[in-house]
Amino acid sequence: MIVLKKTHEEFKKIHMSKKKVHSSRVIEQARGRRYLKRSLPLVVVGLVFVASVVWFTTAGDKSAEEKVKMQVEKADKKSVVENAEDKEKRNKTIGVKEWMARGYNAFKIKDYDEAIACYEKAIVLNPDHAMAHYNLGSLYDKKGMVDEALSAFKQTLTINPNYAEAHNNLGTVYDKKGMVDEALSEYKKAVIITPDLPPANYNLGHSYFKKGLNSLAAEHLHKAGVLFLKQGNRKWALRAHGVLKQTKSKELEQSLFEKLHPEVKQKKGEPSK
Repeated sequence: MIVLKKTHEEFKKIHMSKKKVHSSRVIEQARGRRYLKRSLPLVVVGLVFVASVVWFTTAGDKSAEEKVKMQVEKADKKSVVENAEDKEKRNKTIGVKEWMARGYNAFKIKDYDEAIACYEKAIVLNPDHAMAHYNLGSLYDKKGMVDEALSAFKQTLTINPNYAEAHNNLGTVYDKKGMVDEALSEYKKAVIITPDLPPANYNLGHSYFKKGLNSLAAEHLHKAGVLFLKQGNRKWALRAHGVLKQTKSKELEQSLFEKLHPEVKQKKGEPSK
């Protein structure tokens, strides 16, 4: 009996212990439910926040990707357009050079009509090609087409006002039309732009001579003669000397004569320059 009693007491203790454990679990579960109820709104808010961040990030990434894609497409289109424009410019440049070369070759063999046609085609490709207009004006002048030459040289100077040769040639056309003052003005411009241009100095000196301004005429005629000689153009140097002689400027005339005839100076025992 003692043993049984002892066992009963132990059983009672165990039972009470289990009861306490059960009660503790019930209390913990209740507490857990209360905590869950309190924290559930916070969890929901947190989940909503995370979902929003993920959505905005994804949307932002997509937006950025679309922007990059649009920029790439835009750049590609621009590149295609620029390449096409560059190709067109290159083709035009090649075409202009080819027609300019053909015009020059035709000019060398004195096929002036063919040369004119070539320069006109170059101008169609590039209306602002100053040299094409200048060469065209020179050819018109050679063919006696004075008005056409006048127009071509004016167009040249519209494109490039500092084209000294065009000023000089425009002056010669004015001379042919009897427009002496206009011619003189163009020769002056040519010499100002390019002081050592032989034809411009000759024409300016000759114009001064026709106006009776012998001192100015002699200065430019002497300079023209010297410049022509440096170029090896003895024919035009002799022409310059011929007009210079008429100005009665003995010192300058003698100077150019000695350059034209160094052998005369050598006979006098003086070294030639």
